Amino acid sequence: MKVSTSSRNSLSFNNHWKVLVPTCLGVLILLVLSFNHCLFWDTVQFGSTHPDNFFQNNFSSFWLPQKLDSGHPPFFGMYIAYWWTIFGKSLFTTHLAMWPIVFGLLWQIWRLGKNMFPSHAGFVFLLLLVEPVLLGQLTLVSPDLVLIFAFLLAFNEISFGTKRNLIFAIILLAMISTRGMLLGVALYLWFVIKDGDYKGWWKKIGYFIPGGILGLIFLVAHYKAFGWIGYHEGSSWAPSFERVGFLGLLRNTALIGIHLLDFGHCFIFGIIGWTYFRSIPVFTKDHQFKSLVLLFVLIALVLLPTLILHKHLFGHRYLLPLFVVLDITAVYLIVKCWQAKKQGLWFAIGLLILGSFWIYPQPISTSWDSTIMHWGYYQSRNDLIEYINEQNISYDQIGTAFPNINSPAVIDLEGSKISFVKKDLNNQQWIFYSNVMNDFSENELKLLSNEFRITKEFKRGMVRCQLLKKR
Repeated sequence: MKVSTSSRNSLSFNNHWKVLVPTCLGVLILLVLSFNHCLFWDTVQFGSTHPDNFFQNNFSSFWLPQKLDSGHPPFFGMYIAYWWTIFGKSLFTTHLAMWPIVFGLLWQIWRLGKNMFPSHAGFVFLLLLVEPVLLGQLTLVSPDLVLIFAFLLAFNEISFGTKRNLIFAIILLAMISTRGMLLGVALYLWFVIKDGDYKGWWKKIGYFIPGGILGLIFLVAHYKAFGWIGYHEGSSWAPSFERVGFLGLLRNTALIGIHLLDFGHCFIFGIIGWTYFRSIPVFTKDHQFKSLVLLFVLIALVLLPTLILHKHLFGHRYLLPLFVVLDITAVYLIVKCWQAKKQGLWFAIGLLILGSFWIYPQPISTSWDSTIMHWGYYQSRNDLIEYINEQNISYDQIGTAFPNINSPAVIDLEGSKISFVKKDLNNQQWIFYSNVMNDFSENELKLLSNEFRITKEFKRGMVRCQLLKKR
């Protein structure tokens, strides 16, 4: 991918500080304010139960117990546990451990902007950071932040760099998850195909061999140790990995299509489509545009089959690399074709910000970990728990659902082992409900409305937490 021919003087920080400084300060404020946030959604697994296993056992075993093992390399849990051994086990330490990853991600976003869009690098920096799914993940203890950092590092090295850090990027992808391994495959195919240098495939593969070997060693060793790869029938995640039939395949394909349009991404597709079809001759031979489209297609071909073929693998965070490439493509078309480039970029930024408010009414599920709107949950939950304690209501009398089902020892990294219990609306008098809980079925929501009354409610933003008692 060629670097834009715009004046190199525009690469200076001085030309972008009005956007960069407020954006970086905004990110820093979010990070600081999230220090006391409990672990949310899948971060309960990756940021608590996995590292706690290594922390309690003093790293005595590389393998996770089968009840915790989700088939991914366990290095992220080890990383968090290592921070605990130095600074102590707490929410503060756990969130602080993400700072090097977040700062590395910021650097790669800036690097991409100043190399591909030197005259508009600040706007690109802001636009990618208001990408709703990335912004939603930014303050979570999420291995997907490591994945997207490694992905952007690889993208930058292939597009603009000396390739010195490409080996590290691919190793990091292989170490973080099986999705990271698949993403490495997509990046290699893109590296080979995008410039049409098919004869040089054997030279380029050298950057990917170390990561590929490490990924293969992990998969083989895991299979020899436990007899499965990805998941097993006794796994807590087995229901999500159930294979679907033909009708299920069609349904899942439609759902993935809807997910790609969620959180305002339909607007970004609209910008791309509108700009492209107004300027088709411009893009017929445009190498950068075709390269970005190729990368999007290759990632989709590698990642989406796993999601489509199984029953419940629909997290928007799984699609984050596709969303990032989509955003980059939209920026490229705006900078390439729009006369009012800055206004066009502000327009796209505004649309993505609106996308963060894309919340579905229940019983339609919302991927709350993929929008910054989940921030309302933390204080609402804390306030409701404080009320429950004041009323001396025993936790084991209160039914609830994911992500509030674990004890404070797991969610808040506190010493208490008491916890709420799994909901059973037919037999329980008390229910702790929040609209971030997608596990309440339509019938259960009707039952809550008809047979329970709200005794206390706390609302923050678009999130509400309620304590309900049976009438």
